[in-house]
Amino acid sequence: VVLHCQADGCSGEMVREPYVMDCWFDSGCAFFAQWHHPFAGTEKLEHNFPIDYICEGVDQTRGWFYTLLAVSTTVFDSICYKRCLSLGLILDANGKKMSKSLGNIV
Repeated sequence: VVLHCQADGCSGEMVREPYVMDCWFDSGCAFFAQWHHPFAGTEKLEHNFPIDYICEGVDQTRGWFYTLLAVSTTVFDSICYKRCLSLGLILDANGKKMSKSLGNIV
């Protein structure tokens, strides 16, 4: 994909970088990267794998939760956590998710 720059004084082209990984990939590696595995810390990883539980908001199910599972099953052929606690969202008086972008926060 090539985009031609239309801005005043710009005569260049913007080229899409095709080799980009999902922004959640580094978070999905956190369970083993925290001990610098595979370069070091293998004993700590073996002792703590799989993790007892993870806890995050329900909005993370398609981000962090999924990526942890995808990375661990790809790299280790195993799940990386035993239990998952998913927290709900705080709602406003109208039942909508409280959000800075919606302007309905306290």
